[in-house]
Amino acid sequence: MAELAVKILERGYEPTRDADYAARLAGAGVPKSAIDISLSFFQRVRAGAFTEVLRTVETLLARPGTSYADWAKHNAARMLS
Repeated sequence: MAELAVKILERGYEPTRDADYAARLAGAGVPKSAIDISLSFFQRVRAGAFTEVLRTVETLLARPGTSYADWAKHNAARMLS
């Protein structure tokens, strides 16, 4: 996802280390259990989980779902404002 964001937003990207992210959350008072869940989610995303476009959106909203890449391209202007 980071590579995609750099391409779409035309900005540099410096990845955040898990330990730094956890420290920021802990400093903000987030409970350790919530930090662990959040880190687990991001680790799974980096490993390639959640890449399949499911039919759930189509079933619920009567329109096709999109990939994250397509969503990011469509919403890039809003992300920059």
